[in-house]
Amino acid sequence: MTVILFLCDAHSSRDWVDYVTLGATVLGIAVVGIYTYFARKQNELTEKVLEEAQRSNEASLGETQKSTALTREALVLNQRVWLNVQIGGKPLANRRENAVVIQISNVGRVPAAEIKFGASTFLADAETLADIPEIPVRPAAPIGVQSSNWYPVPMDLLEQNRHSILRKEKILHVLCRVDYDDGFGKPKQMRFGWFLTGFSFDEWRFSPGVHHIE
Repeated sequence: MTVILFLCDAHSSRDWVDYVTLGATVLGIAVVGIYTYFARKQNELTEKVLEEAQRSNEASLGETQKSTALTREALVLNQRVWLNVQIGGKPLANRRENAVVIQISNVGRVPAAEIKFGASTFLADAETLADIPEIPVRPAAPIGVQSSNWYPVPMDLLEQNRHSILRKEKILHVLCRVDYDDGFGKPKQMRFGWFLTGFSFDEWRFSPGVHHIE
């Protein structure tokens, strides 16, 4: 009888140990699962925070770059080369004063360098030009700040067609083109056109559709 009780007690002890071991195992699995879940959530939150920080940095960098570009553009507009172009001379008002010149003035704040200039004359049937011919250019002297250069315009075409122009059968046009650097390394181009008019053809007017300013 004593032996049987001992065996029963031993068997009950093993069951208790098994239950404890199983419980500990289940608890361990649950703890690992809970840890894994919260770790994953923490990683997702961290990644989200990093993404938000990256987007914020990119937006801030974009705004900084935009602000820098606007500041530079304003600086260039304020400090760059600005050229004024005018034509002078009255070739038909007084035959003895047959000279026509184009004056280019630099009203900007830096010298105008790398200048190329070209001018040409031609006859047309109207004040408005149907086709604008190409104007070849050649290197010209730089223009200092608040300074001007004068360029003579050949009037051979006028002498050859004086009577047609006086009878208004033809209209004399003068075109000019100026290529230059704006002082900040950016190439610019200007194109102007004029034609003679007035009672004695002593007045220059802009040729419609010719002008191009950068």
